[in-house]
Amino acid sequence: MINNCCTITSIIQNSINLRFKQPIFPLLCMIEQFLLQTVNGSETVDETNTIGLNDVREFLADDVDAEKFQRELTMLPDYLSVIRKEKKMALKKIPKISTICEVLNTQSIGKSMFSEFSKVLSLYLTIPVTTATTE
Repeated sequence: MINNCCTITSIIQNSINLRFKQPIFPLLCMIEQFLLQTVNGSETVDETNTIGLNDVREFLADDVDAEKFQRELTMLPDYLSVIRKEKKMALKKIPKISTICEVLNTQSIGKSMFSEFSKVLSLYLTIPVTTATTE
């Protein structure tokens, strides 16, 4: 019985390791950091394990208008700050992607005003699903 449990545990662990060592996950982590740093108005970016605007442009070249996306990124921190104050959200910084979605969804104009950013966000949230396998 113990031997079977160890075998099953080993299989599960190997499946999890295989799933999270896919080449797309480091890129997703870097995109997540880029988005969080951008919405929080971070001027300084730690260059280790991060991705820049040009990398995002290259990655999403066929899906996003890069110039419009760049303009939206300059306005987004102020917009989100105003929404957080209006809705009395006790956040100094946005800690995670779901919070960005929550704040953008509080006002219907947010998604249309920041349409390219919304596309990037949707693509970011869709990629893990499209790379899923049926282990």
